[in-house]
Amino acid sequence: DDVSLAGGTAAFGSASVGSGKSVTLSGAVLEGLQASNYSLVSVQAANANITPKPLSVAGLAVADKVYDGNDTATLSGTPSLQGGVVAGDDLSLSGTASGKFQGAGAGSGKPVSVSGLSLAGGAKDNYSLAVPALSASITRAPLEVRVANQSKTYDGLVFAGPHAVTYSGFVNAETESTLVGTLAFGPAATAVNAGQHAITPNGLTSQNYAINFVGGTLATSVVLAIVLLAGSRPTDLLG
Repeated sequence: DDVSLAGGTAAFGSASVGSGKSVTLSGAVLEGLQASNYSLVSVQAANANITPKPLSVAGLAVADKVYDGNDTATLSGTPSLQGGVVAGDDLSLSGTASGKFQGAGAGSGKPVSVSGLSLAGGAKDNYSLAVPALSASITRAPLEVRVANQSKTYDGLVFAGPHAVTYSGFVNAETESTLVGTLAFGPAATAVNAGQHAITPNGLTSQNYAINFVGGTLATSVVLAIVLLAGSRPTDLLG
């Protein structure tokens, strides 16, 4: 027989999110050449899912910072919902946004995670919230490594030290133990003769610190030698 179901409107039992929700068809009719030979008693219900509508957060930005030993990121802007809230739904954005770098170390374009925001209101369970994907850079902190001037009397040997070194710029209670390499002292380390010799600190590197080496001077003075001639006295040499 030529009979088919036509028209009608399918509707969920409610508009809220859920799995395996009942769907009913109303207003359908029979049509076809033999439609008059049949009567439509009922339409079997179907099941389907209503998934949360995805929303995102707009309006936030994150600032670059200088390395300070922690992963805290500074956010700016006013967060707002983006993606379209269904008209009439009771929904708002709640909380205070905070940011955290992926690791405290210096680097460019580091991912920043955002937390502290959530959905509020009677319709909140019908939506999902995606936080923004932000990134910013942590630049190296300035660190000065300064070596003090030194002096010695010529003895035919290199200066044995120790050198007086000061560090200025460490953050978060860090010390020189975080630096990589061995501190060396340039030309003065091998200087033997009398004169002025540059003490040039070098040899240290760091991922998190931009090191500025400030050198000093090793002053090696001559030895005054008095040679007495046979039969003379020291006062004779003085005139």
